[in-house]
Amino acid sequence: MRHARAKGFHPSLESVTFVDMRDIQKLEVWQQAHQLVLDVFADTDRFPSREQFGLADQLRRAVVSVASNLAEGAARASRKDYARFVDIAIGSANEAAYQLLIARDLGMLNSDVHAVRSDQAEAVRRKLANLRRAILSDNRHDARRTTHDGAGGAYRSYPRTAHASSSRASSRTRM
Repeated sequence: MRHARAKGFHPSLESVTFVDMRDIQKLEVWQQAHQLVLDVFADTDRFPSREQFGLADQLRRAVVSVASNLAEGAARASRKDYARFVDIAIGSANEAAYQLLIARDLGMLNSDVHAVRSDQAEAVRRKLANLRRAILSDNRHDARRTTHDGAGGAYRSYPRTAHASSSRASSRTRM
C-alpha cells in the first residue's frame, strides 16, 4: 500500500495517507460503476457468439475502464492527476453509453435493458463530473477531505477545524 503524506496541509492531516482518504470502495460513484460492470458482463454473455470478441468485448472494456480509472486516479499523489483519471473515466462512461445504444439498435439488448443500463451509465457519468469538480475546486477545503453524502448528492466537505482558519492554513501550498 502506497503511503503519501498530504504535504502542506494542517499537521493533523499530514499523517493520513491518500489511499486511506480516498477509500475507493466507499465512494457511491465507484459502487455504481462496479455494479454497471457486473450488469454489463451478465448482459453481454447473452450476445451472439460472433460478437463476443467485437461489441461485447468493447462494451466490457469501456465499463471496466470507468471503475479502473477511478481507482487508479484515487491512488495518485496530486489532485490534478486524480482529476485526469476521473476525466478518462467520464470518457469511458460516454463510450459505454454509445456502445449500449449500438447493442440496442442491433437487437442485442432489448429496449428495457438498454434504458436501465443507459440510466446507470448516465448516473455514473454525472457523479464522476461532480467528483471532478470537487477535486479541482479552489475552495478552502482539500478535495481529499470530501466524501459521499449518502443522500443522492455526490459529495460534501468535512467541517473545517478552527486551525483551518489560521494564517498558517492560508499560507499552505497548493497541489
